Amino acid sequence: MRSYINEDGLIPLLITIAVLALIIGGLYYMYGNQKQVVPVQSGQCTCKDIPDLKNRLNEVNAAIAEYQDAIGTQQAHDAKAGSPTMYNEDDYNEERGNVQNAIIAAHTKGTRSGSGDTGTDCGTTVTAATPCLQGSFQTHENVHAATCQRIKDQLKSEGKFSWTTNYKDSMTMIDYWNDEIAGYRAEIPYLNQEIAHAKSTPGCLQYECKKGSGKFFDTATACTANCVRKLATLDNWCWEYNPGAGTYTGQKY
Repeated sequence: MRSYINEDGLIPLLITIAVLALIIGGLYYMYGNQKQVVPVQSGQCTCKDIPDLKNRLNEVNAAIAEYQDAIGTQQAHDAKAGSPTMYNEDDYNEERGNVQNAIIAAHTKGTRSGSGDTGTDCGTTVTAATPCLQGSFQTHENVHAATCQRIKDQLKSEGKFSWTTNYKDSMTMIDYWNDEIAGYRAEIPYLNQEIAHAKSTPGCLQYECKKGSGKFFDTATACTANCVRKLATLDNWCWEYNPGAGTYTGQKY
């Protein structure tokens, strides 16, 4: 007996199979074994980036201080409760607001900044005004991506992992905030290194209050506002200096 395939029913079936394959593949890509630590390129910052870099240092230090305060409060709470507080969205959102307020208070008007995030798939997203700043935020998110991957690997070894697992649910609030501090602290070497690099780029000028004093400012305006000048002693004035060349330009303010 000859059998016939119902083509009207076959096409929808094939489409359904294809869609399921795409969904499964996408879930595997998102929640599988991918590594999400992104290499950070150094030496991208120039003289014009220095104010942004210094501002980010201020933001980083303010965020660290706020998280340290939160950890002290949480430690006292957990000690009284007799058990650690696990990660939860309420505490996360409250402290996130506190950190944002601290960062806003530390922000230098007129400078640029950015933001970053690490998802439950350990994937990182960074938005920054310049490639220079992007390196700082990516350095931060790489810490969280590594933590995410480490926890996922541990859960897999214990047979507790599923594609929808949120790695944060395995952390205490103190663990999570310490990981945030680690992310901010990772930015500090990058920022200091890039500030030094930017100052050494050709054409990047600094202004020294009194020749040889070592008291430099990034702008002539800032230098003259902080330097007591004496008409009789020109060396006490603000002298324009080129760090890249290691010489004074001869211009004074």
